[in-house]
Amino acid sequence: MADIFLSYSSKDRNKARDVASALESSGWTVWWDRKIAIAETFDKVISKELLSARCCVVLWSHSAVESNWVLDEADEAQRRNVLVPARLDGAEVPLG
Repeated sequence: MADIFLSYSSKDRNKARDVASALESSGWTVWWDRKIAIAETFDKVISKELLSARCCVVLWSHSAVESNWVLDEADEAQRRNVLVPARLDGAEVPLG
């Protein structure tokens, strides 16, 4: 179980890598989709990791608000009351 599940748009992968590295340098364990093994089922691994993480940091950007994956992950984190939003650019964070 990771301390932090990192949700982001694939278009923001480099920024997500920087955020993950900074969080890990501060002593947090971070799970993000770069850690999915080739033989694993993408959606099942994401669901398991999201449900077991202590919190979910969502990196909001213009591309993230267009991503169904990011929206679904943010909804689940909000439902669990573990959502930590962070904005990468001037994008408006969606309602809900």
